[in-house]
Amino acid sequence: MARTITRISPWRTSRIVALVFGITGVAIVLLMYVLSQFGTRPWLSIPTVMFITVPLLSGFLSFVVSFSACLVYNMGAKILGGIEYVSEESPRA
Repeated sequence: MARTITRISPWRTSRIVALVFGITGVAIVLLMYVLSQFGTRPWLSIPTVMFITVPLLSGFLSFVVSFSACLVYNMGAKILGGIEYVSEESPRA
């Protein structure tokens, strides 16, 4: 059965995308932080500063970008139609 996505909620989508990118940013920065502990004065190193700023900046920027993308998609879907996808019912286990 073919279905069409005609609208994407910018607010809800942006919150989820910001959460995913924020958590991903934390994971990347934690790895960088651990690797930076092998240098001298690690508390002054760039990865320590990035530990604070990257997750916040990543979450905020991903929110803004995904919100804008949803708005653009919604405008385009009104003109061109939405994304079509095929789905089928699956039996519940």
